[in-house]
Amino acid sequence: MGVCNDVGSRLVLGLSGRSYVDRFFRSGSLRCQLWGLKTERDMVIDATDLRVRIAVIKILQGIPAILLLGLGLFLIGSGVGLLVQCARNDRKKFFFEGAEPPPLPVATVRI
Repeated sequence: MGVCNDVGSRLVLGLSGRSYVDRFFRSGSLRCQLWGLKTERDMVIDATDLRVRIAVIKILQGIPAILLLGLGLFLIGSGVGLLVQCARNDRKKFFFEGAEPPPLPVATVRI
């Protein structure tokens, strides 16, 4: 989980409140970012959007990888997909207006 400076400076043991987390799906060792905290006394939203940074990295890695049988198209496609998510799901809207994020897809679990 990625925690940047703005949220990390307010994150302490025993803190209770609402946490806002982004999931990047499968993006290497970094799978999500804690980007916002709301408590009774404090509200903080992180200025760093790791979704955009990861998307740009994927696109830049995909451009030279196109030469390897077009495999870079998968990286470019996932990077563009992350940028589309950034445009569709505004963090500040969820944080300040209390809007609910879109529901996660239902997963089938076999026991």
